[in-house]
Amino acid sequence: TTFVGTELCRERISVHECDHRRTLTDLRKDFPFVDFALVKDEDDVLWTARKENEPSEMAATLCYERADEFLNWLKNRPERNIAVVAHWVFLKHMFTAHAADPALATNFRNAELRTAALFRGSGKVE
Repeated sequence: TTFVGTELCRERISVHECDHRRTLTDLRKDFPFVDFALVKDEDDVLWTARKENEPSEMAATLCYERADEFLNWLKNRPERNIAVVAHWVFLKHMFTAHAADPALATNFRNAELRTAALFRGSGKVE
């Protein structure tokens, strides 16, 4: 089993301190089984760059852009079955933009599991 850490599917980066990620050193220490090769910066450069509150926290343009990039990255993975663990706000952005079924874009409950299929030739998640 491979665990991959990426900045692409993290929560919307807002003004709240809880949106700030820990240092890469701390993450590697606490999660030695995760491959963090895709996380390039020791510190959270997304936090210091630009906040994702425009036009609103629940419709953040930058979060939609990361969701697009994440889905493209996901489509190119060799695995057929992949578990994505992310904050519900990111998943809501991703499914709002890309879900064939609007029910996928509803708010998540805590630790909720949803199953979806991603087809390489399709622009939608089903």
